[in-house]
Amino acid sequence: MTNIISRKNFSSYILIAYFFMLPFEYPLATSFGSLLRYIAILYIPFVFIDIVRNQQERVRFDSTQLLLLLWMFYGFVSFFWAPDDKGYWQHYYLIYLKNSMMLFLVSFINYKSKEYELIKSASILGVVCIGLYIIFIPSATMYDSYEGRLLLRAGDSDFDPNYLVATFILPMAICVERFFTSLKNNKVKAAIYLVILIMLTWISLLTGSRGGILGITAMLTVSILLQVKDLRKTLSILAITTILFILLPYILETLPQTIQARFSIDSMTGQRDGGAARLLIWSYLIELISKYPIFGVGAGSTIPALKEIGFTLGAVAHNTYLALLVEYGFIGFIIFSIYLYKNTKVIRKERKGFELAALAGILVSITFLDAFTTKFFWGMLIFLTIRKNMVSEKSIKSEVKSNG
Repeated sequence: MTNIISRKNFSSYILIAYFFMLPFEYPLATSFGSLLRYIAILYIPFVFIDIVRNQQERVRFDSTQLLLLLWMFYGFVSFFWAPDDKGYWQHYYLIYLKNSMMLFLVSFINYKSKEYELIKSASILGVVCIGLYIIFIPSATMYDSYEGRLLLRAGDSDFDPNYLVATFILPMAICVERFFTSLKNNKVKAAIYLVILIMLTWISLLTGSRGGILGITAMLTVSILLQVKDLRKTLSILAITTILFILLPYILETLPQTIQARFSIDSMTGQRDGGAARLLIWSYLIELISKYPIFGVGAGSTIPALKEIGFTLGAVAHNTYLALLVEYGFIGFIIFSIYLYKNTKVIRKERKGFELAALAGILVSITFLDAFTTKFFWGMLIFLTIRKNMVSEKSIKSEVKSNG
């Protein structure tokens, strides 16, 4: 059981800064790296300060922490069979290990509900700022010459629009939750959250990110299903859904023709443009999985492994599930799947909160992305871990109270 803490946690302020800055990871990156990296490093001493200040008993590991440690260790030992040492260290040590270590440290702290709400607000504020930055700063964006997709500038290049939209999903889920919570008592606040949702959805449509839009759709669907218990909210949902259904054709007509084409049936099923290229990459990944099914090719080794079997274009996997199977094999895939299942168990029992909706959206979107190299994916896992600890603490307190 994770230790329960009663005092204010200094590390919560670092998480507030972390989630506010998360959308700016690439746009504000310099030759010294992302600012977000240094915020994550700063989190380490603060979390240890919190543990020392608030520790009432010996720290114990729960099963989710052990599973995460096991997955991290498995990735480490995969160095011995990875085909490319450089690729292994660039991905496992510099990305996988650092992100999973931060997640591991988060699991030792029991953040209070007020701290959690501030972290959620920071996440919303971050995407609002990036949205306003995109809308009102002309130099912040550009449109690609091939399909006219909206691209966010990141230094001398651009930020992948699929990653940008995936970054929106978690804070959008929080906005949906707060929208429904505010409908009854504070309609002005509800209207603000609705405006934020419309702004982020419009930007997402302009990027032409099909996986991102599917992820947002999944998030909204689960959010609605979690709200149908209340008659008032159900009627509001039906009204909003009906209006959106009527307006959808007119909304799509306002998009550039090239963006509209990306959402056609032919394009979505991979019969034209970039979708066909992904299907080709996935066929090579499936070949790798059949070749190295148990142990995988080694952490961070997807690209060199693809080159070994003849795919020399240097493309990434564009599918987190296939990438995990390729790199970690069925052993690593099962370990991580059990970790995710157990980390969401207490939340799934509650059947409420934005976390399940956000998770559903991200799990859909990462079907078309390599999520283990991104901060939004690990950020989602951090939210799940904080929520799990809060629910567990509440259950323990209720049990102690009933026994007392």
